Amino acid sequence: MKKPPKLDLPLYCTAKLQTMRGKKADMKKIDTPRLTLRPLAQSDLEDFFELVSNKRVAKMAGFSAAPSLENAGYVMQRYLNNPLAMGIELKPTRRLIGTIELFERMTNHGIPDQFAWDLGYSLQEATWGHGYMTEAGHVFLAQAVRDTPVEAIYASFLVENERSKHVLEKLGFHYEGEVKHPEFALFAAGQHEIIYKQTRDEFLKRMD
Repeated sequence: MKKPPKLDLPLYCTAKLQTMRGKKADMKKIDTPRLTLRPLAQSDLEDFFELVSNKRVAKMAGFSAAPSLENAGYVMQRYLNNPLAMGIELKPTRRLIGTIELFERMTNHGIPDQFAWDLGYSLQEATWGHGYMTEAGHVFLAQAVRDTPVEAIYASFLVENERSKHVLEKLGFHYEGEVKHPEFALFAAGQHEIIYKQTRDEFLKRMD
């Protein structure tokens, strides 16, 4: 089979993604009142394609929508290879509606920071506005802080993505900085990205 071309993917789907298997604990299945967080499977491909082919989802996340099922499969393989990536399943339908993951953050020297990670997530457009990502984020981060050595978690969003801003603030993140990408950038070309952060200690204090 011909290898699909690489897509213009968001931060959490770029070469920055580092496989952590063997170094850190895999995320375990989590149930919330409305959701199940679990590892992705090949059987999720059609739902995953629906997610990453949606142009509004892609625009808000800063990546190019997947043009085909084959391309979506290529993208999904990155999630399958990341033990800290989970699918978000809606209980009433048992359908995949989103993804959430942690991946190693790169330092200014281009090497992975072992204790500071990035948070990435996406959600089906039809499910926006119901609090699903906040619900998933709370339990996902709680398990990550409990079971891994992470000391700080970063997350970013494009300046016009108010929904993502509100989700992160509900999860306890706060403003850390911002980047204006040049027109020739591979990610979010010409766009304004806001960076948020939360430390392990800050998370634990909120949980007390």
